[in-house]
Amino acid sequence: MPDEPDPLDLGIPNYRLIRRIGEGAFGQVWLAEEELTRIYCAVKIIPGAGSKRQGVELGGVQKYRQLSQGHPNLIQLPAPPGMDKGCLFYVMELADNALGTRVAAEADYQPMTLATMLAYGAGSACTACWSNL
Repeated sequence: MPDEPDPLDLGIPNYRLIRRIGEGAFGQVWLAEEELTRIYCAVKIIPGAGSKRQGVELGGVQKYRQLSQGHPNLIQLPAPPGMDKGCLFYVMELADNALGTRVAAEADYQPMTLATMLAYGAGSACTACWSNL
């Protein structure tokens, strides 16, 4: 929508937005970097101050943060959600951790597709099998 603020103008404390990597019905997901540690993460931005979609998303995020803390198999949300210029935002780990070791250049980063994840998993399994022979 044209009246929505530019995500790059939002005040998201401690994070630098790099570029958009996805979007859905509720908002956009941006590749971001935590300014102090330089760890890459994803930031979801949901426009529409006080809208039903923001309320639904915020309720889900609050419940998810409680359930996921310290769980080894769930993506962590390292900071509480925030609001700026009518936009709800929250920070999460990158699901595929492709940039966790800073191997890929941020300009080349693309979120892992299911096919890529399956291929990566199969390759890792083969490597493990061969190394045990």
